[in-house]
Amino acid sequence: MGGDETDPVLELFARGTVFLTEPRRPILRPWHGPRMHLLAADGTLLGRLHEPVAFGYVLRDLADRPVLSVDLVSGRGLARPRFQVSDPGGAPIGEVRAPHRHSHTRLLEIRTAGGTGTLRVTRSALMGRTWSVRDRHDAETGRLTVSTARAFDGLQQYRVELDGHADREQRLLVVAVAVCLQVIRRWLPGP
Repeated sequence: MGGDETDPVLELFARGTVFLTEPRRPILRPWHGPRMHLLAADGTLLGRLHEPVAFGYVLRDLADRPVLSVDLVSGRGLARPRFQVSDPGGAPIGEVRAPHRHSHTRLLEIRTAGGTGTLRVTRSALMGRTWSVRDRHDAETGRLTVSTARAFDGLQQYRVELDGHADREQRLLVVAVAVCLQVIRRWLPGP
């Protein structure tokens, strides 16, 4: 990036907690708009997640700069979900996959593109609402908690807590995991 440009990743994810929330949608009309909103802890809008192509998601800040891309590579039907995660410039930074077919919402693995290691995303119980993201040294780099944003139609909200010591790439990957969980849990057609 140029010297006078600010990094949209650090602008958005330098704060400790952000929320990825499904926007309110009309019940009787088709929805045209962002799939999710990125919000600060105080509710301030920070960015929007769009789906420009089927199962390809781009998180953009309010200046319309890409921050993160998540593409479903495989996983429709009975196949295990696998996602490619890219940085704002489009360079791959990691792959999120479910190592086992039947536990795809209980355990995910993130393999970094640079070969620096693997992050594991787990939740303690089958119906638990909190996922922990741990690095190869078993240090927690992030935590994701899902809740229903609006009980009437089941809109989802993810509280994304980022560790203060997590680097830029880890911050991107933790937010990408929230997108992957949403795709797996809500938007993938069932087998």
